[in-house]
Amino acid sequence: MEREAYRKLDQLFEKAFIVTAEAYRQRHQKELGAEDSRSLFRLIFRLVAAKLLTDRRYPGNWADPDVHVVIRNVNDFYFKISKPGQILPDIDVQQAAWDEIRTGFHLQNVSLEALAYVYENTFVSRALRWEYGTHATPPEVAEFVVRQLPFESISDSDQRTVFEPFAGHAPFLTAALGRLRALLPSSMGVDARHEYLVRMLSGIELDSFACEIAWHSLTLADYPNPNGWRIEEANPFTSPKFQEFLTEANVVLCNPPFIQFTDQERAQYSDLRAANKAVEVLLRVLEAPPLMLGFVLPRSFTDGRSYRAARKRLADIYGNISLIALPDIAFQFSEAETVVLLAYDRAATERKWYRAFIAKRDYDQFWRTGRPTWEDLEHINTPVGSEPQLWKDPLARNLKGLRSWRRPLPSGAVRRQSASRPKAK
Repeated sequence: MEREAYRKLDQLFEKAFIVTAEAYRQRHQKELGAEDSRSLFRLIFRLVAAKLLTDRRYPGNWADPDVHVVIRNVNDFYFKISKPGQILPDIDVQQAAWDEIRTGFHLQNVSLEALAYVYENTFVSRALRWEYGTHATPPEVAEFVVRQLPFESISDSDQRTVFEPFAGHAPFLTAALGRLRALLPSSMGVDARHEYLVRMLSGIELDSFACEIAWHSLTLADYPNPNGWRIEEANPFTSPKFQEFLTEANVVLCNPPFIQFTDQERAQYSDLRAANKAVEVLLRVLEAPPLMLGFVLPRSFTDGRSYRAARKRLADIYGNISLIALPDIAFQFSEAETVVLLAYDRAATERKWYRAFIAKRDYDQFWRTGRPTWEDLEHINTPVGSEPQLWKDPLARNLKGLRSWRRPLPSGAVRRQSASRPKAK
């Protein structure tokens, strides 16, 4: 059912984009430019929001055939505080988009996270992914990371603050939103819940278009509340907002770019600790370590020399560290082998290092059942040396003390079929 929902959502967004772009071309005898494409993106958001409010029977006039009425109502509802961005001004083009969306796939029973994810993938171009070294985090990976971290162990709900550097379209914040919402008392009102979530979540992202997608994705995921999300448009390596958000965060979630700094960037950033962006951001986070963190990193984290200081720092700080190695099919727009790093329990008297490996052939099985291809749990009672062995090769079964065994994933693990993800347009 979920896979079918992804497919139909992708078709809805794609067809709306194509129909609107064609209407624009016929009206103006030219193709959409860069700024026009952004204006189209904002238009589609307003109309999808109206469709969602209509299908979920939220009080108000959201289904009016006149697109001018619908846009005015959505602006009044979602942008009470913030100023709405410019949309394509041509009323005929707007009407073509609305005629396509309002009669499209019914959104009543679609998960908000799925809606936000498909929305992002429709509008993030391959050129943007290449320029910024982005590889969009699949929703099942973001949800897995969030559900494996013990948010509930932070007893004061006002201390469950979450920061996502290099937020992109905010997949981790979207997943964290759902997790935090589930931990709130059912008696909390809608407005109070929204204000709480806005206070708890923060992100920073360099690309202005990605920031817009993040704002709108979180808005869709927190239906039916307006905007107000703290997504700062800034360079994480130079902005003081990075340190500000990091200092107040007790949970840091991140899928950083894996690429090296360019010569120009190295000349611009005077305080770099590493040549690689993923190494650099991990080291910066560990300077003000949160209560728990979840990172997606290249597989070289397990034994690469550039990550040596980070591995030592992690082992010194956290009592519970997990590494889950994913195959090269985990990310739609990257063929890199990756590892999910989870770390928490700073007050532990005994260290637990968990390792798991998922082979390509078992990847779908992992999301269905929670069973990896191989896993190992090691209890560390001795002082951590200068070279902590957080990872062990799953093929080296003859290493002393290595135990290969199967066990259920911790409570709350994702156990569902990975949905087929749409391609970016």
